Formats: sequence, structure tokens, C-alpha cells
Amino acid sequence: MEVILASCGNPDHFQHPDHSMYGAEKDTRIRVKSLEEASKKCREFIDNNDLGSGNWAGGDVFEKNQCIAKVSYNGRIWLPGSKYF
Repeated sequence: MEVILASCGNPDHFQHPDHSMYGAEKDTRIRVKSLEEASKKCREFIDNNDLGSGNWAGGDVFEKNQCIAKVSYNGRIWLPGSKYF
């Protein structure tokens, strides 16, 4: 499976929401072995790039090009059918 690690500008801080956060690592898609590892990698990306919740644009987890989960800013894993999926 793979997880998207991405940032965006926060319009609440007059940043462009369609562009990656200035100074952050390039948006990427990485392989992970579990949803727990996906959550951990998301939190590392957020912490390493000093992102606020309004800058977090990643977290989609894919298996065979199908989104099977989403990871929130706080690292919580959401599955299809759940409230915030």
C-alpha cells in the first residue's frame, strides 16, 4: 500500500491553498506495510515540515489505486464508511 504525504498553503494565513507549503518537503507517495505505518509516516512528515492542520493535504492511503483509508492531521486512521472518510 502507499500513502500520500503532501502540504498546502493555509488561506487563513494568506497562503495559496493550491500550492505546497513554502519550504516543506516535496509532496510524495511512499510505500508502507500497514495503516499504522502510514499514520506514523504522516505524523513524521507533518512534524518534520512544521505543518499546521490547515497545511496538511496528504493522508490518503491507496492499495491497487483504490483509496482504502485516510489519515488525519492527528494521525487518526479513517476507514471507508466512517464519518470523516
